[in-house]
Amino acid sequence: MHFHRNEVVDGHAPISLDGVGGGYWYFYANRFRFLTRPGSPGQRSRSGKIVKLAGYPLHPTRRWYFFNNSIHCRSAVFGDGDSFGVPVWNLVAHDNVVAAGAPRCDDEGDMVCPAATNAFDIDFRLHGDTSFGGTVTNASSWCSALRQGGCVEKDVVLLPASEPVFADAPNGDLSLAIGSPACGTGRALAVELPDGEDFAWPAGLNRGAVQERQDRLPVLPMRSV
Repeated sequence: MHFHRNEVVDGHAPISLDGVGGGYWYFYANRFRFLTRPGSPGQRSRSGKIVKLAGYPLHPTRRWYFFNNSIHCRSAVFGDGDSFGVPVWNLVAHDNVVAAGAPRCDDEGDMVCPAATNAFDIDFRLHGDTSFGGTVTNASSWCSALRQGGCVEKDVVLLPASEPVFADAPNGDLSLAIGSPACGTGRALAVELPDGEDFAWPAGLNRGAVQERQDRLPVLPMRSV
């Protein structure tokens, strides 16, 4: 499954993988952002997570990838789909850019959208061959949540909470802020394809989805399992 170069606005759980097995899924070069809280006042589920996972009855048994995405979030990037926490299986997360911002809320009388200071659910856990690397974020709990889950992220850049990550995320501009450490510092990645070959994702790109020239972003080749 290939999901790339999309812009998702106010999506409750655009990547919903709870109870899904298998793998060789590729989520890359996407922009996710929130203007208001998803759903209508009074609805039960309005958390606004990006990737929804669960612990049963199935989980990814093959590699899957979440890389070079740009995210302006109001709650968890990886969120819970059941009551047992968030087990993350066999994921490679690489060079994503995450802004824990407080989006606009235009609905009078509705709850104010909280800033996403925690980009993982509380019971976040890691299983299988899972790794995070190269994130640029101002979400203050990012590194501590990963350490608690059993992962030390390589090449993470943790910005002050007050420092802008994107040029103007509330108004839809997820290009990198001027002078961002994500500019031109993207790392190479060997992306495993279903036929056993590796695709060489190049170094030197911007981390996140937005490049000065969008045609610089490669497209992963389709392969049969």
